[in-house]
Amino acid sequence: MKQQIENIIQQYLLAEFDINQQDKLYSAVIAIEATDIKIVLNYYLGKHANILLRLIQSAIPSEYTIKISTKIIPHKIKNIVRGLPKVKNIIAIASGKGGVGKSTLASSLAIAMQQMGAKVGLVDADIHGPSQPKIMGYDFEMGDSKSLEPIKLFGVETASISYFLTQDSPIIWRGPMVSRALEQLVNDINWPELDYLFIDMPPGTGDIALTLAKKIPVTGAVIVTTPQDVALLDAKKAAQMFATTNVPILGVVENMSYHVCENCNHKSHIFGENGGESLATESDYNFLGMVPLDRNIQIGCDKAAPPATNPNTANFYLDIAIKLGYYLSMVPKDYMRNFPGVK
Repeated sequence: MKQQIENIIQQYLLAEFDINQQDKLYSAVIAIEATDIKIVLNYYLGKHANILLRLIQSAIPSEYTIKISTKIIPHKIKNIVRGLPKVKNIIAIASGKGGVGKSTLASSLAIAMQQMGAKVGLVDADIHGPSQPKIMGYDFEMGDSKSLEPIKLFGVETASISYFLTQDSPIIWRGPMVSRALEQLVNDINWPELDYLFIDMPPGTGDIALTLAKKIPVTGAVIVTTPQDVALLDAKKAAQMFATTNVPILGVVENMSYHVCENCNHKSHIFGENGGESLATESDYNFLGMVPLDRNIQIGCDKAAPPATNPNTANFYLDIAIKLGYYLSMVPKDYMRNFPGVK
């Protein structure tokens, strides 16, 4: 019966998310005791968990009671930096280039994961140009510049250098100061128990990126690009930087993929077509999905209503979050945490 249940899960993931589990570690624990079946996934499925439950119930004898739950585990950190005690997995959201919607994606992925039940944090690592306070609706009048406690916004624990400054204060720092600020935002903040901590990276492959790769226990990175060639060039450089520093690429997201006319519903590929998917295919990365060029996304970010909270745009981010969580679950478990005295 276990094999039958596994097949149903595989078929559903392939049909809904184009996820093929062939030749990959199966990331679910299925326990059968008498007439009780417990399925524990290592990733969140959100509303799809109920659909999957009904499919399984319809395929097996009615006397069985089935329960599907999720348990996120810490995954292996390849850059050999010891993980944070309360943070299971750190995921960098990077692009190599500015203006591709990376910050919008980072905040919306964090919110999407939280909506599915995960415990989530978000670090704004763009020290010189932090944008998460604007997107997430941080009120500078309420800030406490002496506190190292994260600030919860939309259910997500957040940290940004902006929380320690006035709203219009510029950051005029050299590289070593910027790098140290990132280390403090990740290591010194009093994070609660988190399944995922997203890090919104600045553009480029300089000091911040190298600090992240060398000193922060990053489980993996997501590369964000638009379809146009100039964005893809920088995305490839960012991916190569992570590859050379032993940070796995969990997948590629193509932002601003197309625009649907509000009047005639015509789909226009303004910045080109399928660039992100081509990058993923050429480099053997997972393709996590596309996000359109949608005015609702722009309005939401400007009005502190992240797109993951808008019913018109939320599903784009929920689907990407599910695929990201699934592919992360393929990474081996971090067993070093079982030996805290070993360095």
